[in-house]
Amino acid sequence: MYNEPKGTMNITIKPSILKATRQHRNMPEDVAASKLKISIDDYQAYESHEREVTVSEANRIASIYKRNWTLFLLKDAPARPNFGQDNRTANNQKTALGYLTFEAVEEAKYTLDFIVSSSEDTTNKIPQFDRATDPELMAEEFREKVNVPADTNEKMPNAAIALSFWIERLGELGINVSSYKLGEDDKVRAFSLFNKFKATIVLNSEETDKGKLFSLMHELGHILIRNTGVCDLSRDNVESFCNKFASHVLIPTSRFIELVEKKGVNNDNADETSTSISRSLKVSKLAVLTRMLENDFINSKCYDTLSAEEYKIFNIRKQQIQKGREGKKPVINPYVVRKARIGNLFLNEIFDAYHQTRITPYEATRYLGFKNASIVGKFDQWVGSLKDKNGPASRPTPRS
Repeated sequence: MYNEPKGTMNITIKPSILKATRQHRNMPEDVAASKLKISIDDYQAYESHEREVTVSEANRIASIYKRNWTLFLLKDAPARPNFGQDNRTANNQKTALGYLTFEAVEEAKYTLDFIVSSSEDTTNKIPQFDRATDPELMAEEFREKVNVPADTNEKMPNAAIALSFWIERLGELGINVSSYKLGEDDKVRAFSLFNKFKATIVLNSEETDKGKLFSLMHELGHILIRNTGVCDLSRDNVESFCNKFASHVLIPTSRFIELVEKKGVNNDNADETSTSISRSLKVSKLAVLTRMLENDFINSKCYDTLSAEEYKIFNIRKQQIQKGREGKKPVINPYVVRKARIGNLFLNEIFDAYHQTRITPYEATRYLGFKNASIVGKFDQWVGSLKDKNGPASRPTPRS
């Protein structure tokens, strides 16, 4: 925690450093002004002319970029952060990321790097597959490695429970799963990062549970072939490969064929049967329709018609949700948000290091994303209360 030194020490805000720092985070000027609670004209003045301010004010300005006031003591602007591979098929530039997604990537990388540097167990438990492997075969082999039968999802009560089950199972391999509200304009549904023997997957908190489940498996595909980064789940190159892998993990071919043959799927009943199979396997209807097309159970005309209807329904629901949120200020527990942003696996590792005094309370504050060290203890108690409530056997168990 920073304490301003006594006296009348002032700091000069250098426009070039302030502007570069904002641009590195891809934060628009109006957003920066809003965070500082000043007008956009006043903010632009900071980026146009040098200005002397108190250390407290300098620290307040730097903090919106998650930096310390000492940033303004630098001679030159800091270098742009490098997050590695950008797998998106359109405009593969880091500058294309909006500040919400950029912040999520930066925080995820920061936490991952810390976990790797501080973890006591450096065993790599994450399997690796050759990119040339057939995605269907890779899906089958991965299921065998983690001992998840083909009918597991069907035994889950709903998609939310299935998602929790897979998150817990991936955690056993050293793969953390967290969620952020990603920038809508970025068209990024998820991203993943890998470092030596740990990995993290960040899902878009605005997605449905079925959407998150597919994104989770898509990013898992990237991790298994060691091609992590930012992507939009398009159908080109490696993205198509990971889409197919995700589809075959969630919709195992053997079970899929059994279900469609049992229902006698064809173009005439594809709408009804795809809905039924979607509910059974806890995946989206669109994913089922795609597999029906790939396996020649329906023709492209039927697929185009039904998939267009699904996209239309999705957009209507999305608009309804957004409309329902207008004018409302929901009460959000900051601990819930912070827990989701860190992920269960990494949260446990940070607290283990904290309890074993391998990191100081100040360091724990930084890695947990808080501004005040006193909050760490309260957050620790809150997390502990959840564990006591859920008990040791909190993993979702498939129905027999």
